[in-house]
Amino acid sequence: MVPSNEAEKLTWPKSGFDSDCNEINTLDIDSFLYNDDDIEEMVEAKQISRLYCAKCGSREVVPLNFISHSLSKEQIEFMFTKLQPDNVNRIVDLGSRIGAVVYGSSIFSNGQNKTIGIEMNKELNEITRKTVEKFGLKNVEIIENDLRNEANVLKNAELVVMNNVFSFFLSKADQENCWEFIKENLQEGTILLHHPEIEKATDYLDLSFKIEDWLEEIDTSVDCIEFAGQDVEKYEDISTIKKYIVKKIALDC
Repeated sequence: MVPSNEAEKLTWPKSGFDSDCNEINTLDIDSFLYNDDDIEEMVEAKQISRLYCAKCGSREVVPLNFISHSLSKEQIEFMFTKLQPDNVNRIVDLGSRIGAVVYGSSIFSNGQNKTIGIEMNKELNEITRKTVEKFGLKNVEIIENDLRNEANVLKNAELVVMNNVFSFFLSKADQENCWEFIKENLQEGTILLHHPEIEKATDYLDLSFKIEDWLEEIDTSVDCIEFAGQDVEKYEDISTIKKYIVKKIALDC
């Protein structure tokens, strides 16, 4: 079961690293549901195309942009087996969509994590709740709300996951407001796992603070090597997950 197109109201970015994407040249394929082999099979079966005509829109000539609003299964496993500290178990996923991160948090912790997903989309939340119930996933809560109404959830979080949550769904002003809210409410020592690097996702926004004054990036290169081994593609995939920790001076900056 996947959400209908009507459930998604995308705001195509007009600035920043995703600003080359639009409804004509971009195809949204969920990385949690479909891996690279699945996509290749669909291309060979002519169910989707990798190409479109830049002049008339026909998908026959130039490469399409492929995007996903979900993390891949390997990225999720990497987060909860390598990047989550042993003494951390209060997890919050901002923009939880169909629940991929929520499922992973529960599964890889054997239900020991207290996992909260915050998602505004009713249809996506219905899918997540049904999946949680069907597979008996433990210690999971789905909140249907704007994250800006959930200050206490953020303040109590020990680890927060974000997958480029805002750029395709909010105006520039709303994105800025969300980041200001997150910065105000995440507590000292909170871990933030973000895809891609936050600096890349926010460099076109006008924020009242500097990312480097708020967050310290944690080197995960050893974790990536241990997880991926000699698999170059796997390494490239998981290394796009960046790990940060909220600095002590964030309260004063």
